[in-house]
Amino acid sequence: MTDTVTHEAGQTAAERPGPYAEILAAAREARSAVEFFRRALRHVGTFFTSPYATLYLRMPAEVIEEDFHCGPTDPGFWKPAVQRHLTETLADQRPRARLLSDRNARVRVMLLSVPLCCPQGTPLGALALVTRATDDDARIPASLLQSLAALTSYASGFVGHQRGADAGGSGGNPADSQALARAAVMESAEELAYSITNSLRNKLGCDQVALGQEVRRGIRLLSISGLDEIRPRSPGVVALRAAMEESLDADRPIRFDSQLRREGDGRQFRLHRQWHEVSNGLAVASLPLTSDNDCRAVLSLRRAGDQPFTEEELAQIHERVLPYLPALLLLQAAHRTVLGRIRDNLTAEIRRLTRPGHIVRKITAVALGLATLWVCFGTLTYTVTAPCQVAPREGRQVAMPFDGTIRTAEVVPGDEVRAGDVLCRLDVRDLELRRAELLAERDRVDLQHLQGLAGDAPEQARLAAVQQRALSARLALLDRQIEQAVLRSPIDGVVLAGDLRSQVGSVVPLGTPLFELAPPAALRLEIEVPQEQAAGVVAGLSGSFLSHAQPETSRAFRLVRVAPSADQVDDHNVFRVEADAELGDWMRPGMEGFARIEVGPRPTWWVLFHRFTDPLRLNFWL
Repeated sequence: MTDTVTHEAGQTAAERPGPYAEILAAAREARSAVEFFRRALRHVGTFFTSPYATLYLRMPAEVIEEDFHCGPTDPGFWKPAVQRHLTETLADQRPRARLLSDRNARVRVMLLSVPLCCPQGTPLGALALVTRATDDDARIPASLLQSLAALTSYASGFVGHQRGADAGGSGGNPADSQALARAAVMESAEELAYSITNSLRNKLGCDQVALGQEVRRGIRLLSISGLDEIRPRSPGVVALRAAMEESLDADRPIRFDSQLRREGDGRQFRLHRQWHEVSNGLAVASLPLTSDNDCRAVLSLRRAGDQPFTEEELAQIHERVLPYLPALLLLQAAHRTVLGRIRDNLTAEIRRLTRPGHIVRKITAVALGLATLWVCFGTLTYTVTAPCQVAPREGRQVAMPFDGTIRTAEVVPGDEVRAGDVLCRLDVRDLELRRAELLAERDRVDLQHLQGLAGDAPEQARLAAVQQRALSARLALLDRQIEQAVLRSPIDGVVLAGDLRSQVGSVVPLGTPLFELAPPAALRLEIEVPQEQAAGVVAGLSGSFLSHAQPETSRAFRLVRVAPSADQVDDHNVFRVEADAELGDWMRPGMEGFARIEVGPRPTWWVLFHRFTDPLRLNFWL
């Protein structure tokens, strides 16, 4: 059956009683268990503002299944997930909490489920709900739900009794249940512990009642009845804490009195015997309080020696005090600092790992521990990855020998040539005309030279001789230019650049590069190492090269030269590094890829995080 919440008119949330008081009131007023659990589910769901909550109980005479929802959300949307969560808790009788969020983490909800038991501790069923998450830590709402579930289980023993009537065998007193309701307004775990110990002291007629919380397999005293201040070094407190820790280690109730001492029993519990002796022979006892199969607190009692504790009485006291434990843990968790939360989470994780079973979790924890040690104290080969390019090892360039016009282009890039093969031809018609003019001028000067010799004119003969030499030099220069008009390959190799077919007939100035040639197998790598990674890059280091053309094949190389100064590439300073590599026949100059240089061993933490820490050091001088 499904119940939808409706608030009474004119009653605000602040005016309504708290969930603890509402559950206790439901226990006093309900006529049947079905009515009580339905009202309890309603109060719990309203308190958590749950769009869907469900309850499943297997009673001796019937099975109770109740649903509850409030708000505009369709409960059918949440029902499958909450029902699965409830089934998991029914299977192993353990509280569960799960934090869910959408992709943008703008909406976060929690799935919570807790087991329900009868006042005698027999499992009955479970309660599960979905609620909006207001914090990343799901332990606080989970502990709060567990506290409400414990109160519901405890209060179910009062269903059908009149207010103030004796519960008899129901396992408790209504006045004790009222203390649970008051726990909701306590400000700290110490305040709640003080209320518990003083209440038990008065009801049980004890001389002293103490409550301590388990902290890292030790006991931290929260309260000792009748004492406003606990002095940790006093002999009585030291003996009391030692006895509590003995009960914590034994994980069972321990009692000791004068009769057991005379009979010789309890010899194995020496710390309780010591507490008994320090207390001048009073009867002492300790009870471990367990939550989620872990001992979370210890209750110790002391009273007159003529009123020894019995096992039945200790069992009744345990049943009476155990419902307080979830509220105590909730208050303790609500006042933790950030460091306290981290410490508690680590402690809880260590506890889970030290339990029997969970082999996969233990293996994972060991692997993470070893990885952490390796990161902190191990070493890792530091590698520098940088872009690189294939370049010819011995490239040659053929340039324009003089200002001239291209007549023919004999080769194109990619052609293989031998030394002396024609690359291109230049137009020499103008040069030949000038050569013919110079030849005619030289014939005229020769005639003048002969006339000067024959006419007894030495000055004329010498002037003609000078002109002859000048014309001969000019003719030699023209002959050399005509010879250079045929450009030939200086080496055996491949034409890398120089397609002149589109420039035939155009005038090209002196010194213009026309062709680039290189031997076909003489290749090297040019690596551009960024300046922030160049500190450890020196000649002699080795590495591997991957090209864009065949990224599945790597080639080994060795650095031979590191440029002494940086160049700017795309507004970044880089150092050009040359490397020799055995490149394949398919490799061509100009191919690009990435080179990974193995610098050497460095601390693992530095290799993994230096790219993040270096900018911080530069900007903040760390």
